[in-house]
Amino acid sequence: MKSRRVLALLAMLVASVTGCSQTGQREAEARLPIIDMHLHALPANAWGAPGTPVCPGYRENIFLGYDPRDRLSGERLNSCSNPLLGALTDEQLKQESLAALERYNIVKAVTSGPLIEQYRAAPPDRILASPLMTDATIPASALREAYGTGKYQALAEFAPQYAGLAPNDPALEPYFALAEELDIPLGIHVGLGPPGAPYVGSPKYRMRLSNPLLLEDVLTLHPKLRLYVMHAGWPMLNEIVGLLYAHPQVYVDVSVINWYLPRLEFYAYLRRLVEAGFGKRILFGSDQMVWPEAIGIAIESIQSASFLTEEQKRDIFFNNAARFLRLDENQRSQ
Repeated sequence: MKSRRVLALLAMLVASVTGCSQTGQREAEARLPIIDMHLHALPANAWGAPGTPVCPGYRENIFLGYDPRDRLSGERLNSCSNPLLGALTDEQLKQESLAALERYNIVKAVTSGPLIEQYRAAPPDRILASPLMTDATIPASALREAYGTGKYQALAEFAPQYAGLAPNDPALEPYFALAEELDIPLGIHVGLGPPGAPYVGSPKYRMRLSNPLLLEDVLTLHPKLRLYVMHAGWPMLNEIVGLLYAHPQVYVDVSVINWYLPRLEFYAYLRRLVEAGFGKRILFGSDQMVWPEAIGIAIESIQSASFLTEEQKRDIFFNNAARFLRLDENQRSQ
């Protein structure tokens, strides 16, 4: 009887130590440095009335259909039992977003949006500022001046798809040329917009423009361009694999698909990229817009991916972006 009690106590002790070890490991993982290659500085009403709901994909399947006789709205397409609710004020959104950067030890964040100057109040050099461009209306000459004064350090998010422009549209050539000349990291939106995008605010958006192979002429014309494809070009998996294979200078970020898509879909997509040999060219991004909680969900999706090794997770969270951004050893250690 005593021996059984001793064995039971030992089992409890082992379980306790194991549990503490796993908890400690997760805490340590959460504090290792992260680089977010896709963050926004937006007003709280950017996606509708403040408090806008959105359905994170790990909770339930969210892509509902509708009868075309009915009125379609973004809220209707984000109808679920347990949505994330957007911030109610610009100040709340800023404070909660910056707090998330601190909580998760996000040491660099490529950030775009109309409120970018307010977000630069974060610790020095944490925010890498960019214009948010959804068309080609800002003259390249104006951008040149802004980069020259240090106002911006990147061109990401560059999202002409919302204006109905393909990545290889001649109207975009001046921006690619400028980014190559000034050696500016350029992150281009290729892939998903909100569900029903052409009907809920982006009438010129077309999914066919998500084909990453439309970037081939741009890349060969500008071979020194530092370019990463946002959202990993979802859902064009074969095309993005082909682009990465043919153009080894290209990286992808996994922003928004890591918290908005159903988790199994995201994992299938990410796993294919890793198993195809591109684990060293995948960047973490959150694409946090007005839902600060999304940052933690995006991080957890990588941490919980059982098919990734710890080295692969660190590559996605930090190492790949540090290489892409050309952070020197001093910057990395800081």
